[in-house]
Amino acid sequence: MTENSKNQLEILIGQALAYLGEDIKRPGLKDTPTRVAQALCEFTKGNQIPIANIAEKSLLKAPSQELVILKDTEFYSLCEHHLLPFFGSVDIAYIPNKYIIGLGTLGQIIDACSQKLQLQENLTEEIANIMQTALQPKGLMIIIRAQHFCIKMRGIKKQGSVTITRSTRGNLVTDASLRQEATVLLQAERDFS
Repeated sequence: MTENSKNQLEILIGQALAYLGEDIKRPGLKDTPTRVAQALCEFTKGNQIPIANIAEKSLLKAPSQELVILKDTEFYSLCEHHLLPFFGSVDIAYIPNKYIIGLGTLGQIIDACSQKLQLQENLTEEIANIMQTALQPKGLMIIIRAQHFCIKMRGIKKQGSVTITRSTRGNLVTDASLRQEATVLLQAERDFS
């Protein structure tokens, strides 16, 4: 975002606060438009990240064709319907074809996809599509568990709800025993303390 665009965003945020009846000159709100503009830029920086390039640069020759699982990777995003946060964890399971991808890169992909205005269903598919394109794995499963402030704070106001989305590809769709193995491993608990 250019400096001019950021300044315009600050002005708009100040105007929005004024429309809500706030005195933007009072001490507590004086710097709020700047802080909110900076936060929004940070929360949506995924729009500026060339995700496909990140994935392609991190491919390594697969040493086997056994399941690779990364689970409980946290993420934070903003719901595109209400601009309220939703957050949770992403689980990734895949069966390599020719390549594996660096585990840190998987975290970068999750961050780049979630750091924009998003819907959980779209986030799940976006991560799956990037993984499918970059790796062309034999099988792939993405599971996201999230809590949504648009459900907690407004509308139905249900505090304990968790939304779960899944995208499954390849032989994790067609082979029931492989899908079961991946599901069991994804649900397994381990204490690392």
